[in-house]
Amino acid sequence: MAIWSDPRVHGVAASMTATVVANLPVFLVGAMAVQLQADLGFDDGQLGLAIGGYYAAGAVVAPRTGPGVARFGARRSLQVSATASAITLALCALVARSYPVLLTLLVVGGVANSLAQPASNVYLARIVPHHRLGLALGVQKSAIPAAAMLGGVAVPLGLLLTWQGVFVAAAAVGVVVARMLPQHEASVADERRDDTGPRPDVPTRFLVMLAIGVGLGSSASNALASFTVRSGVELELDQSFAAVLLIVGSAGGLTVRMAAGAHADRHPGRSLSTMASLFTGAAFCYVLLALQQQWLYVIAVPLAFVTGFAWPGLFHLVIVRSNPSAPGAATGLAMTGGLVGAVVGPVGFGAIAEAWSFGAAWAAAAALMAAAALISLSLRPHVIERPPLPSPA
Repeated sequence: MAIWSDPRVHGVAASMTATVVANLPVFLVGAMAVQLQADLGFDDGQLGLAIGGYYAAGAVVAPRTGPGVARFGARRSLQVSATASAITLALCALVARSYPVLLTLLVVGGVANSLAQPASNVYLARIVPHHRLGLALGVQKSAIPAAAMLGGVAVPLGLLLTWQGVFVAAAAVGVVVARMLPQHEASVADERRDDTGPRPDVPTRFLVMLAIGVGLGSSASNALASFTVRSGVELELDQSFAAVLLIVGSAGGLTVRMAAGAHADRHPGRSLSTMASLFTGAAFCYVLLALQQQWLYVIAVPLAFVTGFAWPGLFHLVIVRSNPSAPGAATGLAMTGGLVGAVVGPVGFGAIAEAWSFGAAWAAAAALMAAAALISLSLRPHVIERPPLPSPA
């Protein structure tokens, strides 16, 4: 209880859970695609389009969310994001009786999610000592594999409760989480120093290159989370067993994401090199998935999550530490690439799987991961993590 009473610990945990809720709409749709396709009547290409629509909406508004967070406050922005996501989940259960309605609701959820990322970065940068920021961001960005893991857990629950019941339960959790963010005086005082810098410290051209690199990685990693269950069923794996692979893989990605953040705190300045290593490992795992062998699929899925889902915390750490004057604005700019990649990945993956095969789609994803590794390595001399600033009081 003493640890939880620390506003920083409470703040990190609440920020993570708010981001989990912001990502639940898209991961629940991906994990429960079999039931949704049976009820609403859409194919794999349309599944990719729906998931892509979620991220496309975020990509459109992302450049404006950073300044918006600075204006309205990080804590309040996280509360708005969690509340809007909860409403989206509830509406999916209550009114999504056709594919166009589901697609529309995912677009709304994507806008809410785009607010969560810069808000969480600014929030943590204000309440966490800078020499612990890597671990804090690793924990907070574990929200995304945690949401994917919850999507896997939802599959057997959906068989018992129906998918509508699962979405209603998730919406109720979102309402609770929206009220969890601490209102301790320390965290509020720190938040008042929100990002007011005129522009990021790193030149825009290098932030754009970084955005392209993470966009490629995001394309492949989001395709993994969205199509693990569906691709496994195509290989004649039991749907529940494919969901277990999603759960195990997500848990592994979550663990490595936190470990990578702690490693970055001990070895500052190496985050981009570590990202390149993770992208390279993920590319190899995707090649194994492309071979479309059941036993290789069972082995490669957890490994693909461990590598392909472990880099986002490092990416956000690089953004915050290399842009101390304007972390929120830099996040809004750089995360646009990740969101665009999240659009292209599921849409392109679904289209390739529909037109050719899942093997061809996994091979394309492997190529994207390899390209992301090369771009990360090329940016090391240009995107420099600044020395830690004085920690908040």
